[in-house]
Amino acid sequence: HVDKNPRETYTYRIDLRPPPGAVLDIIHPLSYSTRHHTTLMKGGEVDRKTPVESLRKGLAILDILAGPDAPLPLAHIAKRMGLKRSTTYNLLKTLSLCGYATNDGEGRYRSGPEARELARKLLTTGPVSPLLLRRVGETSATLDEAVVLTAFLSGRRRVLARARGSQVIQVAWDALEERGRRHWETVTGRVMAAFCKAEELCRLLEREGFPGACWEGISSSEALMSALCAIRAAGYAEAHECGVASYAVPILSESGVLLGALGSHLPEFRSQAARAACLIDVLRNAAEQLGRVWIIDQSDEERQERNDPWTHC
Repeated sequence: HVDKNPRETYTYRIDLRPPPGAVLDIIHPLSYSTRHHTTLMKGGEVDRKTPVESLRKGLAILDILAGPDAPLPLAHIAKRMGLKRSTTYNLLKTLSLCGYATNDGEGRYRSGPEARELARKLLTTGPVSPLLLRRVGETSATLDEAVVLTAFLSGRRRVLARARGSQVIQVAWDALEERGRRHWETVTGRVMAAFCKAEELCRLLEREGFPGACWEGISSSEALMSALCAIRAAGYAEAHECGVASYAVPILSESGVLLGALGSHLPEFRSQAARAACLIDVLRNAAEQLGRVWIIDQSDEERQERNDPWTHC
């Protein structure tokens, strides 16, 4: 239901009913509010003049670089912007130095890692999409187990939503997902580390260091790469500790960009081989559907980047 008032502020009321057998634990409030401002010139034309024109031009270039036809050569970007090549080059150089654009070495530009990080933040620091929450609840109802949805932001694992099943004996996720727990201690953290970009993994290592006692005593680059490559090859991560079985799969966009991870926790006695295989299949199907609704506008860079170390796995 949408209410519109004279001040052009829109409030969206969302009726979200979790499926039978699942209880959603929503991390972010379900309220959306946007405000639109339009300045009109005489004659009804939109006034596009801004106080800082260089900033507007830089943002316009970012919009071009995020399009499906990126990477693009300097001449093409300059023509679309209606600017001199020298002006366009200086704008692109500034964006590249700040990490918001990347030159592939052949004079072609695409969006950079900071632009991708900003896109993730915009999608995960505000209210979580009802479509995502609905899918988390449905997955928990299908499995009748605890399910958690996470994102990877600035080298941090962030829990977005959780749902629990109706089993009498369940895993206490508040203990498993307690604040302050290291990234490497969780299966969702490990699977996101396995599928993230090289620069994101470097940021994670700068923040957290090697897993060490948190994960099989891994304390070197070689050991970590071996473990992460094994997860990529399997397509999921799992852990069996203290009577709890945990599984997680990555959530990827259609272009292969890591968006987050979907995980499940259950008592060890309910994780027999056949049940575990079924659980992983359900998580994978749910992650595929989440990837289609959890949209980040990305170029094909994620599949073409030449220096990505994962291409050697």
